[in-house]
Amino acid sequence: MQNKLLVVVIMLSVVFIVFIGMTASRRDRVSIFEGVVGNVLNPVQKYLYKGGQSISNMFSFITNISNIKEENDRLEAENLELENKVVDYETVKAENERLRGMLDFKSNFAQYTYLGANVTGKGTGNWYDVFIIDKGANQGVKKYYPVVTSQGLVGQVMEVGPNWSKVLSIIDEKSRVSGALSRTQDQGMIQGIAGFNGEKNCRMMYLPADSTVAVGDYVVTSGISKYFPKNIKIGEVIEVADDATQFVKSAVVRPYVDFTKLEEVFVITNAISEDDYPVEEEN
Repeated sequence: MQNKLLVVVIMLSVVFIVFIGMTASRRDRVSIFEGVVGNVLNPVQKYLYKGGQSISNMFSFITNISNIKEENDRLEAENLELENKVVDYETVKAENERLRGMLDFKSNFAQYTYLGANVTGKGTGNWYDVFIIDKGANQGVKKYYPVVTSQGLVGQVMEVGPNWSKVLSIIDEKSRVSGALSRTQDQGMIQGIAGFNGEKNCRMMYLPADSTVAVGDYVVTSGISKYFPKNIKIGEVIEVADDATQFVKSAVVRPYVDFTKLEEVFVITNAISEDDYPVEEEN
């Protein structure tokens, strides 16, 4: 049945073409026969045209999908490359800022010598109360040597191995550092305290009762202790409290050093004079 219909369509098409050729002239109207044939063939031609357009659109769509995928792959590759460049830039920027900060620190304390060390481990817990560095006795490190970064005081060496050392940080509760308020020069003892609002901080104890210590004051090493150089930054006062006896004041101090991101430190190797160094610790 389909074949017969196809034959009829073809024959009518041929007849229509022949009559168009025979009657071609400048005239505004078509003959009756041309009109009849046109009416018959127009729906068929319209159907065939739409079918052809659909097929063409389908192939065009498939081609576009392939092109879009290639473009997406290219853009993803470019995006990954840009992300890597941003990471490299941020790493180099952070390194430059760290080195610049340490150079500034050294220029302010040019009388001391420094030994750089990497942090290789830490004690129990999430904080660097006690941590390990990759320099020890073979590199000239001794117990009690102060440890710093460009941000300020980190702590002091508490144990020394051949090529490693343990450092007690100022946020450890066993740490003791003589400190002073940079604004008033009021002095007190800096000791690590337990977590405060999710942070590990220090407490500045034994401040005079008439001290005007206030939130925002800067705290530095006082220089009274023979183990720590004077005026090394410790932290900022974030809370003030009167002692129960009303004879002294105390303050909570947030350290300048970010102990959660500690990667590299500097050991000051000549802060303690030979005369001040404990005799029992020399060997």
